[in-house]
Amino acid sequence: MYVLGASGPGGARAAGRPRVGWIVPKLGRGIVARNRLKRRLREIARRRVLARLRRDGCAAHVLVRVRREGYGAAYNDLERQWMRVVEAACSHRR
Repeated sequence: MYVLGASGPGGARAAGRPRVGWIVPKLGRGIVARNRLKRRLREIARRRVLARLRRDGCAAHVLVRVRREGYGAAYNDLERQWMRVVEAACSHRR
């Protein structure tokens, strides 16, 4: 996972608003598995990541690049890994 500063893409317009994005390469998987993984990431972002970034006033842009292991990971594992990175990014910016 990569965490970009608020002065990254989007400039001042996006500086006060946290954003998330993800890159889900095909990695030899079918479209059904790829879409399922993207839905899981979108739900984690909606429920946990953006809420945490807003609560802490952390205007970071979080970019996730899924690795091969991500396709087989359980929802809880994906959530735990993503939140660990977001917590580290928010505490680093304080």
